[in-house]
Amino acid sequence: MMLAQLEPSPDPQSAAVAPLPPSLSVVIPARDEERRLGASLLRLARYLEARSVSAEVIVVDDGSRDATALVAEGHSELFDVLRVVRPSSAGGKGAAIRAGWLAARGALVLTLDVDSGTPMEAFERLEASIRRGSDIAIGARSWASAPASLGARCARVAARGLATVAATLVPTGIRDTQTGFKLVRGSIARELARLSEIDGRAFDVEVLALARQIGLRITEIELPSRCPRRPSWREVAQVPRTVADLVRIRRRIVRQRRSRLPDLHRSPRLC
Repeated sequence: MMLAQLEPSPDPQSAAVAPLPPSLSVVIPARDEERRLGASLLRLARYLEARSVSAEVIVVDDGSRDATALVAEGHSELFDVLRVVRPSSAGGKGAAIRAGWLAARGALVLTLDVDSGTPMEAFERLEASIRRGSDIAIGARSWASAPASLGARCARVAARGLATVAATLVPTGIRDTQTGFKLVRGSIARELARLSEIDGRAFDVEVLALARQIGLRITEIELPSRCPRRPSWREVAQVPRTVADLVRIRRRIVRQRRSRLPDLHRSPRLC
């Protein structure tokens, strides 16, 4: 009892002060990425430091069987805040991004693939688009100058094939829906995450279709990209699931009238 009496009482004013949210949240979905994640985090840290950007980094470990989470935690000292989010189960890339968006506190949310071939300096063009009034800014990959290797050709064919199927089933007006370089207003990212249902790779198409239905402003900016890697067997095996998810999205969009979706520009949750 004497010890309890000697402890200073907490200051109610200091306890009530919550930390200010960061200006930027960077969400990185990752699964079995222990070999590449460290280099990606180093590039990101150098860029943020050079621009003096206050950011939190959220690595979403989507059921990795390797040391992905340990690699992420080992780079925590490079950032103001680095958190590793582990969903209860490995639901897929869409589920990972959703978890990251819901955990993000930033005014802006950047989604970044571990193997993104787009240089970080391209972020400034997306940010400028948001400042001009866009709600979502997408970095469409341009591979015109990328070496014509076998891996690059396979990746281009896969990306264009999926884009064609997606545009046919769920027209969004976006050329590169699968790009891993997207910037979204934080409040809108969190609301779209709550509205989304798809856990797999078609998540990107779903949130863009929802954004179109709601009337959000989407800008697509062509950005230079390094040579893409060849698709993995796991990604190839996911193609049937992705097509099935696209059909689900089409059915949902057709039956769901705009009046049933919230007006994200007026919702008090987003103010």
